[in-house]
Amino acid sequence: MTVTIDATIGGVNSNSYITVARATEIADYDIIERVDWYAADADDKIRALVSATRQLDTLPWVGLRATTTQALAWPRTDAVINGRQLSTTEIPQEIQQATYDLAVALLREAEAGADAATSGDLIPGIPNSQLKRAKLDVLEIEWRTEGLPSNRTSTYSALVTRAPSLSTVLYGTLTTFGTGGSGLLVPVVRS
Repeated sequence: MTVTIDATIGGVNSNSYITVARATEIADYDIIERVDWYAADADDKIRALVSATRQLDTLPWVGLRATTTQALAWPRTDAVINGRQLSTTEIPQEIQQATYDLAVALLREAEAGADAATSGDLIPGIPNSQLKRAKLDVLEIEWRTEGLPSNRTSTYSALVTRAPSLSTVLYGTLTTFGTGGSGLLVPVVRS
């Protein structure tokens, strides 16, 4: 199946925050990750960007969706990132960078393949540290129950595990997870 990118801002069929061309522009300034981006073929780049966008879309972003018909979480209204009021006609640089960073991490995971089995995950290539047991015949999956974070927190943690740069790139773009503060960083105020 051929996958094509629709990066129309606010589009009803959009499936990526950035195009391959935009990701390549970002890669041109990235001395570390660019090798993984340039090594991938065109189809894998497209799939990585679409997958990265899908995963990022599950996070609790600041503001509200700009329209009820847009396919993706961005653009947003009432979105203020690090003191900057965002337009409803733009995808912020932070989201573009996060899409690229996560796409590169996904490409690296796909390339590494079997190496992911040594990461401690029961299912290679998928962050699943809370997975206790997986059974193949008559599929059965059991998750650990002790100390599980909220679903949104675990989604964010899984993404940051894949692409550690997201912890700084996404600063100020996320709402709280019920702990106070902004962008997952909680200020401590002592009187």
